[in-house]
Amino acid sequence: MEKKKIIFIPNHFQYSDGTTRALIGIVNNLDLSKFDITIKPIYRCDFNLKSELKSEIKLEKVFGFYFKGFNKIIKKIPLRYLYKKIINKRYDIEIAFQCDLPTMLVGASLNDKAVHAEWMHCYDLWPKQYKIADKVVCVSKYCEEKTREEMNGNVNVTHCYNLVDENNVIKCSNLPITQKENFSRTTKPLFVTVGRLSPEKGYVRLIKIMKQLSDEGFSFSLVIIGGGPEEEKIRNEIRSNNMQDKIFLTGAKKNPHNITIQADCFICSSFNEGYSTACTEAAILGIPIITTNVPGGKEIIDDCECGILTELDDESLKNGIKKVLENPTVLDSWKNTLNSTKKKFGLECRKQEMNNLFFELYQMAEKKNQ
Repeated sequence: MEKKKIIFIPNHFQYSDGTTRALIGIVNNLDLSKFDITIKPIYRCDFNLKSELKSEIKLEKVFGFYFKGFNKIIKKIPLRYLYKKIINKRYDIEIAFQCDLPTMLVGASLNDKAVHAEWMHCYDLWPKQYKIADKVVCVSKYCEEKTREEMNGNVNVTHCYNLVDENNVIKCSNLPITQKENFSRTTKPLFVTVGRLSPEKGYVRLIKIMKQLSDEGFSFSLVIIGGGPEEEKIRNEIRSNNMQDKIFLTGAKKNPHNITIQADCFICSSFNEGYSTACTEAAILGIPIITTNVPGGKEIIDDCECGILTELDDESLKNGIKKVLENPTVLDSWKNTLNSTKKKFGLECRKQEMNNLFFELYQMAEKKNQ
């Protein structure tokens, strides 16, 4: 069987980025006898992550850096020129692994022999590009159904959950931690959240919510793991609310799992997600989850068969956390449930649907080149 050249184009490839973790999970589990794989992020590219990829997988940068407003500057360049600059070889399958510029580039492909796929992580509709794509892939059933409905059926859309290697997550959770990272002795219950420190993750509002709960007399600790553009803003929010003894910000961590494993409960406070990789990893570690009703949120809680799904607004999220603080013994019950349900998030349960998808893309590439 002839190898097909496949390129994945994300905006960034970096630590503390759920999209990057999802991409690593996919490419490391593809059949490398069928696919010659290149990852080519447009902006930031952390080559330290090359060690987490199989040796046959290529990692190439375009610009290798990013600053605020850079994407607006880049998008002033004609797409035809950008396509030639970024996708400068002929591939059999071109995958825009994030929305925005990657979606635009693949949608404006100059290679009509390639299979063109658009990957949607958060719900973000690009009607022009999706209508002409050979395949649109969503990371949750919710996004698939909503896309099909809003596109009036005029799109070849499916869903494929992100892959997470549970053996690696468990292995990383057992790695040694520094004394500074040992939160097991902090005030209980211990909440943990992991993600890029950017507005859509809702961390500023989470700090304000935790401050309100503290003022109401509840005791707890919260650890926020991640780095990003709002890091200084979040640090200032913690200080201005005088919550330094209750809320701890670790910065970006290559391995968040040995901290998450100490948690009593995981919080996803996001305003928008596609399907939270961080929640998936928490579930694999047997940590109960409170999540807002972002795309994929209901599916995660349904598969866990425990935890809390809240609405997106601040008051609903606060009430969800408050339920746990008022009845912390429920966490033990949830952990018992997760002992049997966490296998649903494992590699073997989800690998087959991904392989089926890429076999379909392979066959489409074969047909286009007949």
